[in-house]
Amino acid sequence: MAMKKEMLSYDVALLLLRYGQSPVVGELAQQLGMSEERLLGDMDRMRHLPRKVSATKRRAKGFSVEKFVGEHPEMAEMLMILDARYENRTFLPELRDVKRFLDKHGHPSRTVKSRQVARRRVFEVLVRLEPRRVVDLAKEQFSGADSSLGMISDQILRR
Repeated sequence: MAMKKEMLSYDVALLLLRYGQSPVVGELAQQLGMSEERLLGDMDRMRHLPRKVSATKRRAKGFSVEKFVGEHPEMAEMLMILDARYENRTFLPELRDVKRFLDKHGHPSRTVKSRQVARRRVFEVLVRLEPRRVVDLAKEQFSGADSSLGMISDQILRR
């Protein structure tokens, strides 16, 4: 589906480049059985419609690391570092890593559907950890060491 939309976009760009806007709009209006004025009016109204924002993006938009920094100034620097690393995927780069992290720290991850939505939960866990552990997380580079085998050994050793 995405490929078809991309090809359509290229085709329209090519038509506009080859013939210009007016002839293309005129032909499109004729093909749709409407006047050019009506088509242009409809296009203009569509441009000014509010865009629908998904529920996932709304929840993710509500996240602010500053809230956590303000409530935990002693961890401010490390939280900012971890936020930047979370954003650029050098801390918990994949959704499965986020889920493992949450599960490991007693936060069920069954309902987590995206990294962005889980961001708030991750920081809720981080501020409850010992400050030394947060420093360690901020300094360590992700190596994939928190694999399934690591999770199993943690469960066996009760870590």
